[in-house]
Amino acid sequence: MRHTTRSRQNTGCLAVLLAGLMLFAGCGEQDTPPAADGAGIAGVSGGRPAAASTTAPSAGTGHKGNTGSTGAPAAPASAPGSGPVVSGVLVTGVWQGTYFCSQGITGLSLRITGSAPEALAATFDFFPVPENPSVPRGSFTMEGAVRDGRIALDGREWVSRPSGYEMVNLIGTPRPGTPDSIDGGFRGLAGCTGFTVRRAPAAES
Repeated sequence: MRHTTRSRQNTGCLAVLLAGLMLFAGCGEQDTPPAADGAGIAGVSGGRPAAASTTAPSAGTGHKGNTGSTGAPAAPASAPGSGPVVSGVLVTGVWQGTYFCSQGITGLSLRITGSAPEALAATFDFFPVPENPSVPRGSFTMEGAVRDGRIALDGREWVSRPSGYEMVNLIGTPRPGTPDSIDGGFRGLAGCTGFTVRRAPAAES
């Protein structure tokens, strides 16, 4: 009987010891400080869930569409025209007006090109106008230069020649204005008295 009683006492002591150890372990968990907020660890006992970041991403970082450009670069501004200048007038470009020869008043479009005063080229296009609708259309090339403040152009080669028509040689004086103009006469051909042209609008040049 004494042996049985002593065994029961030992068993009771062991149970009390285990309970004490468990209580001590539980106290140790409560003393462990919680993880700092935002540490990136979810569900830490005693800590609040990490707050979602509200900082916007830096432009262009990890986001290829956020480059600040939605299209191709703007085109550069058009360069101003260049060429010989006479009396403050740039002679290159498209000039439109009329001239008068034996067939009557005739429409004229004169396209002048060239980068040097001594080397101009042009295309002389003529056509009917309301005052003289029976005039045929025609075209020829010209070459010339700036001489003594005037433009001298001589006919060189037909592009489209109506029957009975001859090329003309012209000489004209540029005049500044709004728009600029060139007026003058013809050389070496009887029956032609003069011409007047004005610079064509940019959309027609």
